[in-house]
Amino acid sequence: MTYEFTPYPFTARRHSASLPSLRDGLERQRHPVVVIGGGPVGYSTALGLANHGVPVVLIEADDSVCSGSRAICISRRSLEIIERLGAVDGFLKIGLPWTGGRSYYRDTEVLHFKMPQDENQKLPPMINLAQYHIEQILLDRAEKNP
Repeated sequence: MTYEFTPYPFTARRHSASLPSLRDGLERQRHPVVVIGGGPVGYSTALGLANHGVPVVLIEADDSVCSGSRAICISRRSLEIIERLGAVDGFLKIGLPWTGGRSYYRDTEVLHFKMPQDENQKLPPMINLAQYHIEQILLDRAEKNP
């Protein structure tokens, strides 16, 4: 039997390349920070700086968020950071929260774990969320910044 991979139903928005206003071929406004790469770290860095009033330019080779997923599990600590960036609601709305797992080798369980979680904790210990969703949520939040 042949299995054909069907990607999760996600359609990335395309963003046309744009240049800032130029005077004599130079940008009028200088930015103290340039972030190269729009993956989860690049978007988070740019968003964090913008939230603190630091002008930042993000340069990304693609015209959309990634088409695959290299990052999928997000820990509570990372969610706390994302919350400070103002983007955690999107992560919690789409992500799949979990508190433990099991791994098997053939019919034998080789790992069973449970992560600490109690009613006083606001965020789950872990969520699964495809990288393209992570990037899109961060990009959407960054676009809301003035």
